[in-house]
Amino acid sequence: MPARKTTGSIEPAVHVTHASLRLAAALEKITAELPEGWAVRIEYTLQGAEVHLYDPTGEAVPVKFAHRDLANQIREAVNFSRLRNRKGK
Repeated sequence: MPARKTTGSIEPAVHVTHASLRLAAALEKITAELPEGWAVRIEYTLQGAEVHLYDPTGEAVPVKFAHRDLANQIREAVNFSRLRNRKGK
């Protein structure tokens, strides 16, 4: 996004909140824990958010999540990928 010019400084046009910083930190940690080649996609719609897991070949991996909240679904997807990755070796 373009920055706004203000007196003597440039401010970002996006307001960064503590919640968005926590989300960014959580996503960074999750990325570090995913096995190589695996991917987690978070899709936001009007109905809410959905978590999708993809294996190293790019195929969607069906995961039945025990939790409804986004953070736990992401954690379950990462744990599932790590478990599946260990079995594949």
